[in-house]
Amino acid sequence: MAFIWFIYAAWLMLIIFLTVQAIGVKRDTEPHLLQSFGLMFAIIAAFLLPRLPIFDFVNFAPVGTVLGGIGAAITIAGMALLVWARQALGRNWSQTVSAKQEHE
Repeated sequence: MAFIWFIYAAWLMLIIFLTVQAIGVKRDTEPHLLQSFGLMFAIIAAFLLPRLPIFDFVNFAPVGTVLGGIGAAITIAGMALLVWARQALGRNWSQTVSAKQEHE
């Protein structure tokens, strides 16, 4: 159970990192307000839904320390890949296909 808090902390650090990296990014020529609200809703739901009693069946098998550690390591490796890809693509990265202001 301790690994879940480690993963939550890693996600929080990743969100903070991506938010800080987004400062000064070239703006899209069109706003994507609906997509932003959808992303915000998905993040909130990802943290709140597992706490509802309807999802108690998900924890039907105990997870040992080794399996939890492997899952946490895979999660951290995926986050590291995301950060590397963002750095490699630079400031031209966008979650949608769109024209940027001052496009290269």
